[in-house]
Amino acid sequence: MIDILPLYYDMDGLATDAETWKDLIENNKNILHVDTVNGYQVSTILVGLASPMGEGKINIFETIVFDQYGKDIEVKRCDTPSEASYWHKSLVKKYKEIN
Repeated sequence: MIDILPLYYDMDGLATDAETWKDLIENNKNILHVDTVNGYQVSTILVGLASPMGEGKINIFETIVFDQYGKDIEVKRCDTPSEASYWHKSLVKKYKEIN
């Protein structure tokens, strides 16, 4: 039997309905962290749509590093708010060290 994952998730990483998810996205309530370091923007958000990648991973949070031209140069995806915060802090530290 195939397990069917919920499609929509909230800021706590819990399954939610389409209307709640839509409100989060449309009203920018899905932003966890945004930092600018040495000309790079590190942004961590809730995508909130299950994107299974095997081994039970749903990848509903995304941390992206943008260069000074707005091009994404590094992406990390994960399942929980704590993992998302970890990746955000790690990438902020990494890009602070770039001169």
